[in-house]
Amino acid sequence: MIIVIGYYFCQWEWSIGLKYWTIALGTLGICLGIYFGMIRPMNWTRYLFGMKVKK
Repeated sequence: MIIVIGYYFCQWEWSIGLKYWTIALGTLGICLGIYFGMIRPMNWTRYLFGMKVKK
């Protein structure tokens, strides 16, 4: 996620601090979205990521 987001945002003419926070928060948001939207609710993905299967 960091590489994909960073590739696009590093080309813009922003300050280094703004680029850093955009990449960091964007990566956090996408990773949390994938976790709560795809990994946590489904039993087969929970098993693949080493989580306990819901009963």
